[in-house]
Amino acid sequence: MELVNLTCVGSSFEAKVVAARLGAEGIIVELRGAIGSIYPVGGPVEIYVEADKKEMATQILGLA
Repeated sequence: MELVNLTCVGSSFEAKVVAARLGAEGIIVELRGAIGSIYPVGGPVEIYVEADKKEMATQILGLA
């Protein structure tokens, strides 16, 4: 499974919200960056999705 960068958000909280939204649609998500902190903020987090689902994820999030 090839993962590609979808977007970058400013906090782990935002990343988890995006991951939950995409996961509800059956899209596998990998979060990379400042995600392991116990605090809801802490730095940017990159969101990666399956290459063949990137267009669908973009539409779901309204990034297009």
